This record gives sequence, C-alpha cells and structure tokens, in this order.
Amino acid sequence: MKKAALIFLFLCSSSALAAPYIGVQYGIANVSTDETMVFVDDQVSLTPDGSSETFGAFVGYHISDTFALEFGYNHYQVDQSKENFNGIVSHNFGGQTLDALHETEWDADMVSDQLYIMPTWSHTMNDKWQLTLGLGLTYSQYRFDGHSTNEFEAIINDDIEQSVLRSTLGESKADALGGIAKLGVNYFIVPQWQVGLSAHYQADNIASVTQLALATSYHF
Repeated sequence: MKKAALIFLFLCSSSALAAPYIGVQYGIANVSTDETMVFVDDQVSLTPDGSSETFGAFVGYHISDTFALEFGYNHYQVDQSKENFNGIVSHNFGGQTLDALHETEWDADMVSDQLYIMPTWSHTMNDKWQLTLGLGLTYSQYRFDGHSTNEFEAIINDDIEQSVLRSTLGESKADALGGIAKLGVNYFIVPQWQVGLSAHYQADNIASVTQLALATSYHF
C-alpha cells in the first residue's frame, strides 16, 4: 500500500511539471551543399547554396522543469545564378522592334522542407532568463530545379524588357536523415510567454546549415 502511494505521488508530481508549448521562429541561415546542377548544352554548372531566410514552427512537451521533447518544422530556399552578356541586338517587343541589351541567365534552386525531433535541456538562470541546449534528428525533403532564359532590355527605355525561356532541367527530389544541435537563450515576457535567440547547426549527406533564429513560444 505504501509503495502504491509513492508511485501515485510520483505520477502526480510528474504531471504537474509536464506541460505542452508551441512556437514559431524566423532566422537567417548559411547553407552549404555539394549538389551541382549542370546545363549540359551550355556547359554551365551551378551549386545552389549561400544565405537564406528560414521559417519554422515547433511544438514541445515539458517532461520536467529541465527536460522537454520538441518536434519542429523548418523551411528554406537557396539559389545560384549566372549571367552572360551577349551584346546589343534588335528584338521584337510585342510588335515593336527595338535595339536591346541581350543577356543569357541560368538559375538553379534548392528548396528544403525539414522535420526534426529534439530532446532539450534548459537551465533557468533567474526569473527572466533561461539557457537551452538541444540535440536531435532531422528528416529533410529536398527539391532541385533549374532553368535558363534569354533576357532583353530596350536601350531607349529600360522599363521595356522581356524574358524568354530557353531550357529547363526539370525537378528532382531527394530525402535525407541527419542531425541537429541548438544553443539558445530565452527571455520570459510573462511566465507563459517567451522570446528567444538561438544558434542551430544541421547536417546530412545533402546539405549543412548554420542558422541564427529569433523565436517566440507560449507555454501552457
């Protein structure tokens, strides 16, 4: 009987500490990938990486006052382009033939939709500030596409311009499992509402991402 009472008290105390939370975040990321898109006919190769805005949302569950399990979603898109100036040509702008600057442009894009699961540990420094660490797993879906266009811009009026599609590479997709780590600091606006700044690093066999993000979350 005494043992059953102790178990009951433990479950009650755990339930009192456990609580869900939800949040959204916005960040700036540096994306690196080895995936190269090749325009074979033009002998042009592009690697879509660099800086990107990121958007995300997350839900979590506090197992205790220091540990939580978080599920989240992140989205980002990066591209790379190349231009080549071909000179001045005569071009028909919808029935009007004008001298125009002629450029060829190549574009390659990579879009990522990512899900993650992350156990987190937090340390409350005082009644306003909290330090958070996280380490988890990611599942990412990547989409790649590319296209090439001829760009024409009238010399007498640069508002008169036209883009003509030359070729497309078509869309390709890839999935990858990876890891993610987070270090962040949160500020309590009120006990239930936090804002925070965090650094993330995520990597798999397709891309690696270093991100700095602002987030806000509500804890029930």
